[in-house]
Amino acid sequence: MTLNCIAIDDEQYALNQIGDLISFAPELSLIRGFENPFDALKYLHDEGSVDIIFCDIGMPFINGIEAGKLLKDYCNYLIYVTAHRNYGAEVSELNAYGYLLKPIRKITFMEKIENVIRSKSSELSASDSGNITFIKGNLKNKYFGAKFEDITVITAELNYVKIHTLTGFHITYMPLSRVEMNISDRTEFRRINRSTIISMNHFDRVDGYTVYLKDKSEYTIGRSERSSFFDYLKRNLFNP
Repeated sequence: MTLNCIAIDDEQYALNQIGDLISFAPELSLIRGFENPFDALKYLHDEGSVDIIFCDIGMPFINGIEAGKLLKDYCNYLIYVTAHRNYGAEVSELNAYGYLLKPIRKITFMEKIENVIRSKSSELSASDSGNITFIKGNLKNKYFGAKFEDITVITAELNYVKIHTLTGFHITYMPLSRVEMNISDRTEFRRINRSTIISMNHFDRVDGYTVYLKDKSEYTIGRSERSSFFDYLKRNLFNP
């Protein structure tokens, strides 16, 4: 299991330190470092979510707590790095995965990463043990249950995602890239354009660049997804 990470800190030496610490953890891979949250958010919007974001708190223009309200939608674990101890309440309110105090001790860093790995392993085990997922609703403590086999298509709609099932749909407020990351171990889901993920369990046919599902709905295959989609079909041909 490899967990992809980015780091955000306005001081280059701090980014270097995080990079050095990550190099000691074989389960982690540092994708990029950023000197401000704006560049990081643009990268995440364009390239998709990561597993862990290490983020400084005391930065100019926008601090890590304010940035975290946006960053948390692009990762599973938001870990703050700060020289101050008085941010516990704010970190907890954001459901961040705690914080590391500067200067970061190697043993403290490795203990935090061990906790992350245990948490991730538990999530994967829970995912493997059943065919049910839970969808966060638009109100606090509101969740919906759905069987993976009943999900037909997932579409991005403005600032929310609509998860269509055989019996209706549910709305959840997160980027489509985050949803895609959460179901990455489910081989039946295929992204076919910038705003659409379909379940091949409900695939009926494809004609040209249009996919038709069994419920008669239709979706266009995006230019950038065409090659991978048709390669997938060819790999699974009954009569190659």
